[in-house]
Amino acid sequence: MQFYTDITLYFSVLPRDLVANHLRRFCFNYRGMRRYLTIEVPEKGNISFDAHGNLIACSFQRRCVSVYNGSTLIKRIGPLPLKVWCCVTDDNDRCYITQETKIVVGDDKHINLHGELPFGLSVSNEKLYVCTLTGVKVFDTNTCEMIEGFGDGPCRCVATSPRGLFVGFPEAVLTPTCTFPVFLPRQLAVDADDNIYVTRGVNNCVSVFTVDGEPLGTIDFKFENPFGIAISRFGVLAVSDNVGIHLFQ
Repeated sequence: MQFYTDITLYFSVLPRDLVANHLRRFCFNYRGMRRYLTIEVPEKGNISFDAHGNLIACSFQRRCVSVYNGSTLIKRIGPLPLKVWCCVTDDNDRCYITQETKIVVGDDKHINLHGELPFGLSVSNEKLYVCTLTGVKVFDTNTCEMIEGFGDGPCRCVATSPRGLFVGFPEAVLTPTCTFPVFLPRQLAVDADDNIYVTRGVNNCVSVFTVDGEPLGTIDFKFENPFGIAISRFGVLAVSDNVGIHLFQ
């Protein structure tokens, strides 16, 4: 499909000194962590980081994906044929873009979800994890074939770490060690210490928990209807809301 020949992203590398410090217990602030940048984007949506620390922002209605190095727009894909909900990349810079009920993989492959809408994506160890209304579906990234699935109800968001899988359901979050109650999580992200960051529209905050579900507090910032959230491998935190995408370090 000629339309997708521009899907492969070309990236610039952020400075590697953007490394996260440890969380201060019960008071959610990285040591010295502050918002340092807000990027104005055309529409609030899902966000992610690539392996180099570039920020990927999806625009659902505008049907495009934008890639930023800091505040600099370095790539824009689209408009695509259908609305874009999620986009993630693997360590080989191959990208996975949702197109309503299918996922475009790189330049020449796609995954058919057979009428189901994907609400969240995460890729790790040659596996793509997809949240749908009927649970989490796992696909082999090389063959694009489904290899397993679990859950029998709607899941809203998914993230991975070396420790395992993290899934947000309408009223709970599943971690590799437990399941704990969280009302209406929108999106979630996991840091290098397996602490979990959850955007919640109920009280316009980002809540933080340990992998065992222990509350650590909230991010000290006044968000306006937060939605997307992502953490880069260099410790940069990004949160999207009605104002734009806020970066913290």
